[in-house]
Amino acid sequence: MPKEVNIDIGGGKRADYFVSRAVVEKHGLFIVLDPSEFRCPYINIYSNLQLIRWGASERGNWELPFIDYSVDEANMNFISDFMKWTEGGQAYDSIIESLKRILKPTGVVCVREPEGTIRYLAEKFEEHGFQATTPVPLEEDVSETSVYLRNTSKGKADSTYCPMEFEARLNRG
Repeated sequence: MPKEVNIDIGGGKRADYFVSRAVVEKHGLFIVLDPSEFRCPYINIYSNLQLIRWGASERGNWELPFIDYSVDEANMNFISDFMKWTEGGQAYDSIIESLKRILKPTGVVCVREPEGTIRYLAEKFEEHGFQATTPVPLEEDVSETSVYLRNTSKGKADSTYCPMEFEARLNRG
């Protein structure tokens, strides 16, 4: 049986979130995409963890480097602050369009962002033909994701930084 393919778009220099998943979920393949140089020493320890240095082309095309219908799960954790929102949010839109191409028919996108932007992003996915669940607060201390994102948001003075999440699936009906 082939491994489930999971990607983390903008996973960070140390790839913390997917390192924690690769340790626990040995059956899956975990691929971290980030434009920065990685400082992750675990690539040689976990055979199910891969790191890809990836970023936008000069034209602002954020095409994901995967073949059609090859990804089971895509994660976008706290990346909207780092995206260029010029010209109507083309970079984020480009990623959403690319997700439509690479997701398997049963694939899912898990989006986790601060409360202040999460509803807007759910609407962006719906504009591109996805069905998004209603954004909800991240569960407390139940998963590695919760712990990681709550730690990421600690110390933020703005209450809109409360981590929230939604899932998006393509409306293939």
